[in-house]
Amino acid sequence: MYTIRDYICPKTVKEAYEILTKSKPNTILGGGHFLKLGKKKISKAIDLKDLGLNYINFDDDFVKIGATTTYGQIERNIKLQESFSNIFKKTIEQIVSTQLRNTAQIGASVYARFSFSDILPVLSVLDAKVNLFNDGLIPIDEFIYKKRKKDILTEIIIPRKNQKAVYENIRSNKADFPIINLAMSKTGNNIKTTVGARPQRALYLKEISKSLTEEGFRKEKIEELLKDVGFGKNYKADSDYRRSVCLYLIEKAYGEFND
Repeated sequence: MYTIRDYICPKTVKEAYEILTKSKPNTILGGGHFLKLGKKKISKAIDLKDLGLNYINFDDDFVKIGATTTYGQIERNIKLQESFSNIFKKTIEQIVSTQLRNTAQIGASVYARFSFSDILPVLSVLDAKVNLFNDGLIPIDEFIYKKRKKDILTEIIIPRKNQKAVYENIRSNKADFPIINLAMSKTGNNIKTTVGARPQRALYLKEISKSLTEEGFRKEKIEELLKDVGFGKNYKADSDYRRSVCLYLIEKAYGEFND
């Protein structure tokens, strides 16, 4: 449970940032789906709904997604699916329920950098950047491991490079978080692979991506490189299981580029 003393709807991002950083208990609400998982006393709950951050905008080179855009809006945006080989729909439609996807906001989800995130591996292989009010533009791979401090994520920027991308995962059931997930993109001959739900945060597999680009899928080589990738255990699975499933997901994702 959580308690809120004041509920505020700022009119500018600057005003929201000033309120957020004025006191430690001040908090951005986002979709609010995970606040109930812990006990928290919020002095000022900041709702970003009046800041005009609900959008999916296209130009020749980029797609820009505002922070308060819901997963449901992203899932149903036909132009976005056509631009990125339907990967957003295929990823998001697996997240719990229509009701949750219609209220969960992508900015809040990305900013939280949850280890079980479905969307972070996808944004990683698409070379996305996040735009923060105070820290500016940061590549998603850097942001995932950036030290936490108070800031406001205003939008996500994704380059349009005619890349093909796929998302794979293993989960116990549709309503559960993934046991492990993986996204892979191909731009020209270049392959990029990112694994998530290890159960640590999403990780760009640089050496594996290089090997796939230069040599294609060689099972023994990828299996050897996976020994250097950190996998942990929790109540869902142990590290050995996750590593073996990751190998399978890499082979499956790579195979989709050659179908």
